[in-house]
Formats: sequence, C-alpha cells, structure tokens
Amino acid sequence: MTPDTSKSPQQLKKHVSTVKTSAPLTLLQRKSFSVLVFAAYPELLTKRVHEIPVSLFCDLVGFNSHDTGLLEESLTQLAKTAINWEDGEGKKRKWAVTTFLSFASIERGVCRYEFSEFLARELYQPEIYARISIGSLRDFETKHGLALYENCARYRPNADFRGGTPEWPLDLFRRLMGVEGLSLYSDFKRINERIIKPAVAEVNSLSDIAVEPRFRKKGRSVVAVAFGVRDNGRLKLAADSPSVAHPLALEAKERYAVPLLKAAEWLEAHGEERFREVLQMTAQLVASGKAKSPVGFMRKALEENYTLAPDGKEIRKKELAARKTATHERRTVEQQLKADKAEAERVRLQEEQLAATAIARFESLPAGEQQEIVETLSAENSFFRDRYARQGKEKLLTGTLRLVLVHWLEEKWSLHAGTQ
Repeated sequence: MTPDTSKSPQQLKKHVSTVKTSAPLTLLQRKSFSVLVFAAYPELLTKRVHEIPVSLFCDLVGFNSHDTGLLEESLTQLAKTAINWEDGEGKKRKWAVTTFLSFASIERGVCRYEFSEFLARELYQPEIYARISIGSLRDFETKHGLALYENCARYRPNADFRGGTPEWPLDLFRRLMGVEGLSLYSDFKRINERIIKPAVAEVNSLSDIAVEPRFRKKGRSVVAVAFGVRDNGRLKLAADSPSVAHPLALEAKERYAVPLLKAAEWLEAHGEERFREVLQMTAQLVASGKAKSPVGFMRKALEENYTLAPDGKEIRKKELAARKTATHERRTVEQQLKADKAEAERVRLQEEQLAATAIARFESLPAGEQQEIVETLSAENSFFRDRYARQGKEKLLTGTLRLVLVHWLEEKWSLHAGTQ
C-alpha cells in the first residue's frame, strides 16, 4: 500500500533513542530506515507487515538507479544490524536490543517489510520526538551530514524554545556520528575538519534547519560541542496550504503515487502551467511504457526544466542523459558502499576483539569475583536478572546474557578507551 501523506505533514516522528543510534550504518541504510518508518507510521501498531512501492522508496531516498541490488543490500544490512536501545538514567534506565528490520522482501515492484513488535511500540509511543523532514532527508549526500541533521532536528526553535542542542562531550558526539572507536577521529582537529565542517555545510545547504557549532574548551583543548539550531527559511509547506487540495496535486497523487505534500511543494515552486506540462509529459511517457519511475521522472523534469517536443525526441534525449547520470551515480554509490562496508567490518572486528578481551578477563577472575559481578549486574539491570534466573549460570556466556555482560564489562573496565 502506498503511504497516505494527505492527512499529515511529510515529517517523520523519530524516537530520540533511534536517532542517536551508534550502529555503523551507511548513508543509504540511514535514509532507507527513515523512509520505511515514515511509510509505516500510520499503521505501526495495527499491522506487522508494511509495504511501499519500490519506485516511491527509491525516490524518497534519492536513489535513481533501476538496479535494486544496492537497495537489497541495504535492507539486508538493516536486518542484520543490532540496536542497543537505551532510555533514561539510574533506576529508570531501560535497555534492550533489537535489529532495524526483522523482515524485508522485494517482489513485483513492491517492498514489504516488518519491524519487531518492540521496535514498533518504541517508534510509535516515545515521550519525546524528533521532527525529521523526509523531503530534506532525500537530498543528503553524506552519512555524517544526515546524522548531524537527525540529531539536531529535534532541537529546532518554537514558541517556547530558542533552539539549540545540549552540549555533547566529544566521546558522545563521536557515537552520535557513528565513528566511536575509530582512531582516525581520536583528536578534535580531525573531527572538526572531516566531520563537523562538512556536515554543517551540508545541513545548512540542503535541509529545513540551519546549525552553527559552538565549542567548549578545557584549557587549550576542546572537550564538548553544541549546535545552535534555527529554521533555514527554505520552502516549508504547511499541511493546510491551499496547494494540498489543488486538483493538479491530487491528480499527481492518484495517477502516479506522488506524495501529496511533495506534489503541493512542486506546484507552489513551479506554478500551475509548468506543473500541468510535466503531468502531460509524464502521461506520454507512461503510455509509451518507458516510465519506470513516474515520481522520479516528474522530479527530474521539474528540476532540470525538461520540455516536451512534438515528436518526443526531447524526452528520449533527456532519458538517455538520465541513464548516463544514473550509471555514474551507481558507480559512486558502489564505491561509497564498498568503503562503508570496509569501515563497518573494521568496527565489527574491533567489537569482537573487545568482547573477547572482556570475556577472557572475566573468566580469569576467581569464582567469587565472577559471582560478585553477576550480582552487581543483576541489581542494575532487571532484564539481565530475569533472563539469568530463567537460564542459569551455564548460559551466562552465550546468547543475550553474554551480550549484556560484555556491554557492562566494557563500560566498567573502560575497554573502549583503550582502543583509541
């Protein structure tokens, strides 16, 4: 089912804990997850399996290639990647683990997917939401720019709030950007040059917010970063805009599954005459059987000022140029994906090494000290206590119990600090 965007602004209510994931996702994976949440949001609690047309999915993430192989790889990694879910502090702290997707398939031009029941509840019933514009998300070209946008968007100004993030210590900021534990970003100079400056420039040029970094020093060293956040002044279409109910916008939605707010945005930006002309071009292309993605074609036609030649040569010329561009973009995406996979593998191996170190150190302790650790962890973590009570000592170093124990030992013994 195509997501109905006619009743609410095209913004995603994204849980703060999800926004702050430290999972090593690529740019395409981050975009894909946000789009899938947006498409499923009205029925997150009432349906388990959701669906979205692949053509619309690709357009919303800005993926122009007709080769779904990279998209399938992105969905595969989302189904494999674990999230350590953390909320609250002290006795109110909650911890859980799940994956971004529990199921995904692509068949006959439709992507079907499923979130775990736990993740669906958390996405739909958080106490605090981040407001993320799907329209802005599509245009991001780097994962660090997108990560900065996701983490700053919920601090945009309103009637009661001037706008601005809290101070993030550098270690926390590294985690938010997905580079925790990478020696390349161990000092502030590299973080500033390779992450902060490029990401700020991308957010300010592509999104509906503008951010300004602010640094706190201790002596001569920068120890924390915060960001001022304000509205960017770019086109921000209100849900009650007259264009939402315009017949041309409704026609684009009904005939070609164009999200209603996106159609209204195009209509306001380009005018009725130009929008009607592009609808005619799209109709001719669909009739010829050459329009694999009507939504993508309409966006290209408006952005690149396509014109309709009587014999259709202009369309064929533009389509040929678009295919060449798509080939180049695919190669660029493949290169970026290769680099991202290498980085993710490096982080995975480092995490495995840390886990092995923690377990080896734990096993070397006397039985009494091991039991003391288990009792302390049980007192702090009710999930671990209940699971340990059911499964017993023989399961301590396997499955979920091992995962929780390793995470706790790494923090207790500051094993991450030793890897930087």
